[in-house]
Amino acid sequence: MDLNAFLSLAGWSAPDAFRAANMSRALEFFTRTLGDIYLRKPVRDPSPWLVAKGAAPMRVMELMQCINFSQHVNHQSQLLPGIGLICYRSQLQVSRKQLGNYYTTPGTGSGALAILPEQDIAISVTVKHKTMALESKAADAFASWLPGLPVDGTLYRRGGGTQFFIPDPVYTFEGWPS
Repeated sequence: MDLNAFLSLAGWSAPDAFRAANMSRALEFFTRTLGDIYLRKPVRDPSPWLVAKGAAPMRVMELMQCINFSQHVNHQSQLLPGIGLICYRSQLQVSRKQLGNYYTTPGTGSGALAILPEQDIAISVTVKHKTMALESKAADAFASWLPGLPVDGTLYRRGGGTQFFIPDPVYTFEGWPS
């Protein structure tokens, strides 16, 4: 999926040249690693903020809203075996051994990743196979994407922390789930 197709599908405004280049890099990475069919899948229970864009919510929109495109996006970040990363999970996610796709560097606090306050358990993982990742900065977000959470803006969370999108965490990491 290219930038023009994304903007048309998502109903987003055309960005300036710097943001457009970053968005294009992210879309190229997501298309190459996840495939266009996956990216166009509908979101079953979209957040109110995703629906508010006025378009039929798709997975690509969820992925793109996590990224601060005013900061450089590296779609060719290489993670080598032995590198340690962390992810934050809620107690429920840990008990269900739910993997996610976003990871960060040790020392990055959850407060820099625009995630829910309940996602406060840091899980350490180690890269076991060389892999390519999408490296970006987390966007600020209204962290109200789960059913039952308030949509009044009270869960506004700051981003700014470095994040790595890992397309296949089961293959990439050792140490999670344990």
